[in-house]
Amino acid sequence: MQVTFTQSEDDIIRYSLWQQWESPERRGRRLMIRYLPSAFFAAVILVMFPDPAEGLGFLPWWTLLFLVVAGALPIFILPYLVRALIEDKNKSFLEAEENKMLLAEQTISLRKEGVVLQTPSASGIIEWQKFSRVEDVKELLLLSLAESSAIIIPHRAFGSAQARLDFKREAESLLGQNKKA
Repeated sequence: MQVTFTQSEDDIIRYSLWQQWESPERRGRRLMIRYLPSAFFAAVILVMFPDPAEGLGFLPWWTLLFLVVAGALPIFILPYLVRALIEDKNKSFLEAEENKMLLAEQTISLRKEGVVLQTPSASGIIEWQKFSRVEDVKELLLLSLAESSAIIIPHRAFGSAQARLDFKREAESLLGQNKKA
């Protein structure tokens, strides 16, 4: 089974966003980064007011409002900041001359011995033992090599959803056969 496509900058950014922010390996880190500032501000409020019966007599209402908003802000703002940072990092990475080949036409073939990757400048085979899983995420089909690398195949490379599903099943089958061997 084979697929030919041209990778776009958006595909690389989409993968990086998923890998850095939404992948199962990073989900705990994302939650910690997103909610830790809010937990800190909640702790500050609790320390300042251990007894709710005492009231807020000495603290102006706008100070309390500031503490609540400042604690909640990271929950809403952080995802946008992370996205912007990842997009900038990837754009500068792709502008480098040695990385231009990532945006060239690629042909990926599934064979019993491994995945054959061909570009206009090179070709090679990656054995199935080096792959960990096949994932379908964010308009991408990923043949994951390790926690931080994958062969990225955009959904648009397939003629239909059925063709993508067939390719994924074949990859999973070949990966499963080689994991058992």
